[in-house]
Amino acid sequence: MENLGTVPDKFVYDRAAGYPIYFHQVHKATDGKTQLVAHLIETGKKKEKELYGPKDFTLDEDRVLTCPAGQQTSHTSRSKNSDGWDFRFSAKTCQGCVLLDKCRPDTKPTSRRSVFISDYRYFQWGVLAYAETDQFKVDMKFRANIERIIAALVRYNGGRRAKSNGLEAADYQARSAATAYNLKRWLKLNDES
Repeated sequence: MENLGTVPDKFVYDRAAGYPIYFHQVHKATDGKTQLVAHLIETGKKKEKELYGPKDFTLDEDRVLTCPAGQQTSHTSRSKNSDGWDFRFSAKTCQGCVLLDKCRPDTKPTSRRSVFISDYRYFQWGVLAYAETDQFKVDMKFRANIERIIAALVRYNGGRRAKSNGLEAADYQARSAATAYNLKRWLKLNDES
């Protein structure tokens, strides 16, 4: 954006960019013009027990959280560890619930149920919806082409780590590795024709 005044329509990345905060950062940095495409990393759900996680709860505009059984809470506080809110359901609210075992089987009946809702929840929903489309599958297949190039740069063209200090030297080395890769690729394509 700074250098050319434009940004790509899509930024296809591997699973390392699969946290909702990165989708938010790309959206913010490009004024919503670039879509980050990556597999979402599941957070907030204890898979081994198949417990209800944050995605199973509904948050309305008035910041009232509704659980899968229909119970509601507005008891919340800003999370100290993450970007989001901690909602609390009291033990009294959950008492006698038919879904208690799927919600919190290992806790005492007198303890409360806490649910963390991320500030980036809506980006997570958008990612999940896009991941169900055919275009997402096409985008992810395209990523394999990029991975082959990166692997060649790292394995055969000295791109694994910088051999000198400073950004200029590292940039020069990266450009040299890319030039070597392109020359090898060009020779191979000319041999085939």
